[in-house]
Amino acid sequence: MPKALSTTNRKGKKEVSEQTVGMLHMVEKGKKKRRIPITLDTVCWIGRHRKCDVVINHPEISSYHLRLFAVKTSTNQSLAVIHDLSSNGYRINNELFGEKKKPHVRGITISTKSMVLKDGDVLTLPGSGAVFTYHHEDRHRYQIEEMQYLLPQLQLFRNNNPQATYSIFPWIVENYPLGTGANGVVHLGRNVRGHGQMAIKTTYAQKGFNEDAVRREVQLMSRVVHPNVAGLLDMVREEKEADGSCVYHLVMECLTGGDLFSYLAKHTRLEEKEVRWIAWQCVNGLRCLHDQGIAHRDIKPENIMLHTLAAYPRILISDIGLATTLTDHIQSVPDVAGKQTVSRPNDRFAGTERYIPPEIYEEKIAFMSKGKVNLAFETREEIGTQWFEEDTAMDAWALGVTVYHCASGYYPFDGNPYAHAPSSIISDLSDLSIENDEGGDPDQSTNSDSQNTSLTPNSGNRTESASDESENPTMVIKQNPRYQGCLRMLKKIRQFKAESEWFPKAVWADWTPAGKEFIESLLEYNPETRLDMTTAAKDKWFTDGKKHLEKLNEAVLVKGGFIRWL
Repeated sequence: MPKALSTTNRKGKKEVSEQTVGMLHMVEKGKKKRRIPITLDTVCWIGRHRKCDVVINHPEISSYHLRLFAVKTSTNQSLAVIHDLSSNGYRINNELFGEKKKPHVRGITISTKSMVLKDGDVLTLPGSGAVFTYHHEDRHRYQIEEMQYLLPQLQLFRNNNPQATYSIFPWIVENYPLGTGANGVVHLGRNVRGHGQMAIKTTYAQKGFNEDAVRREVQLMSRVVHPNVAGLLDMVREEKEADGSCVYHLVMECLTGGDLFSYLAKHTRLEEKEVRWIAWQCVNGLRCLHDQGIAHRDIKPENIMLHTLAAYPRILISDIGLATTLTDHIQSVPDVAGKQTVSRPNDRFAGTERYIPPEIYEEKIAFMSKGKVNLAFETREEIGTQWFEEDTAMDAWALGVTVYHCASGYYPFDGNPYAHAPSSIISDLSDLSIENDEGGDPDQSTNSDSQNTSLTPNSGNRTESASDESENPTMVIKQNPRYQGCLRMLKKIRQFKAESEWFPKAVWADWTPAGKEFIESLLEYNPETRLDMTTAAKDKWFTDGKKHLEKLNEAVLVKGGFIRWL
């Protein structure tokens, strides 16, 4: 059995490990009762093979029939997951799941090979007399207090009773939260006809506030059908207020592997072939979005989900709440009549700090946009297309940061922890040059005190005395924490770009030149020459590993299998 499952207290009684999420209580006629822990740090196997933790000798049982593991969620609750590797499947509460049950929703095949176990579930296997009853540990249950900060319209349950349900025909929301966020809460759910488990996100659309944004997210999710993008299977709209405010319940496939961030936290660094497999899927997913006129704008490991917990996993890009579209940009271009230039709407500063490219920090610091264009030779469509391409360049940079993190175990701009002397982070920000709207060389740093930098409209060339600093808008801006944060991140990026060794041998010694060149192309400082997803899909790194990627694609994406288990 897996180690570190329990400890013994001073009275000699066994105490369950903090890593133990739940217990399977096994009862089989003529045999001693057993308790099988499901933990966050181990994997438990049930099958016919002698190396399994629970051995069941029966011809209908596969050598490695089931594996059981646990994953964390963004709530206090952790999930116990059952993963079927057999051809005969398994039953939960007498309902058959696994290879022989593949329901279809909106043309998408839903896998039932992985399921979340809930308190009281009864598990049985074909041909076996063993009965497993699941019990969830109290410390890994969510507390109803965690939901109190949510809007009342999103609080579907009054307590944390896991048996409670909320009906939105033809779907049933279960009181089993998978995650929460500022815009909603995700619960486990199911179809009344028994299509297996789903993830149902509940979000509130308030009239005159965020209604358009919520509807837009629903529309974007409905447009995308791709194996590497989390799409929308169904949607139920529920009226809540007399003014037209409503709740949307978004039905999605239930992904049981957690997110890439948690996967990296556990494994730190991944081998190059696995990083290439993950990057290849991300490129394909982003290319699908970009080809459909959608820019994600918040690519990061937390928004890259694992279909199930395994090495060489199938990944899905999720959470397109910050996405923009080509159509949005074209429509947002103001009336050009009689104007020479037009500024892009102030929506550029989106995403997560570590994954935002340098041009966004430069624009935020300078309070101006590179989206200014000469309307004498550009149409609204051309202007909108330019703005959209700027957003897709954000996705490429963020993917570069993510791939670097997968390979090294650290963020590229935080300094190399494996170096003999860690890279210093420059705290003196006075020598950082800020580009104006004419552009400039990011590696040419000059003293900002002697360089005129337009941070506010009509700041002119006036020099303020020390006594006037409190009234100087530029000085007020420079003291703003957000301004300082942007300045600090831009400094880190420039420092990293200036380093001669991006790939220290202590970490990257086994990496191919093609793999490192791919990352460099994504982390290109100039967004106009940064690798786009169409070109990235044909990159030498992928063509060199074409046979391996095709093998993985057939096994993992087409057949739903797995290369190696954790």
